Amino acid sequence: MDESGTHAGSSAIILAGAMANAGQWRAFQQQLDGMKRRYRFRVFHAKDFKAGSGEFRGWSAEKCWAFIMEFGRASANLMEVVTVTLPNEAYGQHYRRTPEDPRRLRLDTPYALCFRLSLTHLLIEAYRRLGHHRKFNQTVLHVIAESGHRNAGDAKRVFDEMKLELKDLGGSILGNLAFADKDECDALMLADYAAFGTLKLETAGENNECAPSAPLDRRVTGWTQLTCTAEGLAAFKAKLIDGVKRDGRWAG
Repeated sequence: MDESGTHAGSSAIILAGAMANAGQWRAFQQQLDGMKRRYRFRVFHAKDFKAGSGEFRGWSAEKCWAFIMEFGRASANLMEVVTVTLPNEAYGQHYRRTPEDPRRLRLDTPYALCFRLSLTHLLIEAYRRLGHHRKFNQTVLHVIAESGHRNAGDAKRVFDEMKLELKDLGGSILGNLAFADKDECDALMLADYAAFGTLKLETAGENNECAPSAPLDRRVTGWTQLTCTAEGLAAFKAKLIDGVKRDGRWAG
């Protein structure tokens, strides 16, 4: 998982996640290693690539286009990619804490909320795609997020909460959450590309809300775009407040 749009002045925060099984990640890594040798780069940073800076300084338009096409082919045989778009205005008006909220109500930071929604979607996809398999009880989903975000601790809280909830329901699919840099985990480059590309579409007003749907061909990567709406955020917050009331922990 990787995020984009957390800089000052951004209209939205985007978090992207890519999921694959071990064999699919190995095949992706082999193709990416070949691309590193041919294109002579070490770490893909979407921002540098778009600006033609850093390792991508001096690349021609033809080279950039060829690179993107090959990058797309390398990532076409994974399991699922999801992007979550959270407009900052909607978060501030319909989800952020207010003086009227109960003191015990705990709300996610924007980053953690996107993390929660992304992880929820990937878990649903894992159960939908693999739940029928006779060895599904041995399946473990490990998560790697790019390090350095100031709200990484809040994402860790969300992960631990979801892991405990699944355990209470008899599920043991969630494994470990780790934070890494792109030079430590090449798969983060794909999440970076998905997050940055979605942010550019959002900035240009071209990002449309899409409902989750099963890919037509399971041999190619599914792609789901989720957008947080004002109505959805208000309903989610109301549900959390109702939960505080029902648990007898209402305090104000």
